[in-house]
Amino acid sequence: SKSSITFTSPNPSIMDHFSYKTGASQVEVKGLGYANVSDITFDGGAGSYSLDFSGSLKNDISCTIKTGMSDVKLIFPQGVHAKVAVTGGLGNINANGTWTINGSTYETGSGSPMINVTVEMAVGNLSITQN
Repeated sequence: SKSSITFTSPNPSIMDHFSYKTGASQVEVKGLGYANVSDITFDGGAGSYSLDFSGSLKNDISCTIKTGMSDVKLIFPQGVHAKVAVTGGLGNINANGTWTINGSTYETGSGSPMINVTVEMAVGNLSITQN
């Protein structure tokens, strides 16, 4: 199945937790910076997943992504402080933009707010992009 969720303007209320769980699918989530969320959990099976953190980020975001055999694309706005830690099995990681790499942790920008992402991937491809 194919799904798309888009936040197009700032959420006026604070969302404590945003959770998405799916099996074999294609999922695209856009505008997460507008969601006004502090904690994100994304669970996916085999599939293709895109999480775009564009929008007016108001607070730190902690995001955990767990997938099986998949392609995951993470998109961060230029100039935002973001940290991506990768754990799990075999994976190809493609980082586009200015990233400091320390082992399996990728970081860009500084200050706050900050987007802190942990990716637990069994097998697959991870693309980290600044837009």
